[in-house]
Amino acid sequence: MANPQWPASLPDKVQASNYQERPPNRVLSSTMDVGPVKTRLRDKAAAAPLPVTMVMTSEQVDTFEQFFEDDILWGVLPFDATHPRKRTPITVLLAGEEKYTLTPIGGGADYWRVSMNWSIQP
Repeated sequence: MANPQWPASLPDKVQASNYQERPPNRVLSSTMDVGPVKTRLRDKAAAAPLPVTMVMTSEQVDTFEQFFEDDILWGVLPFDATHPRKRTPITVLLAGEEKYTLTPIGGGADYWRVSMNWSIQP
């Protein structure tokens, strides 16, 4: 079964001011009784964290909420999207207890800041 696709009507670019990438932690470290710490590769395949923030219109927020509830079942299912920097296809899960936060921009609430923690799947 194919993964749901990030809706084309939603932004695929993220806010640069909040954007950061971190590599996945693939190294396991063990402290020895004597001598230096020993390290080894934990796994070749590991999820990479990717916090993203997008600006959406009220209409886009409605579309996003429908996608969240119906297509990815409240964040249970992975979905396919475009990597914000590389512009390549990726598969992501929404990570963390709070799957997303929604913050109004300005007084009219015509625009919203949607912040999520994507976990890029190997």
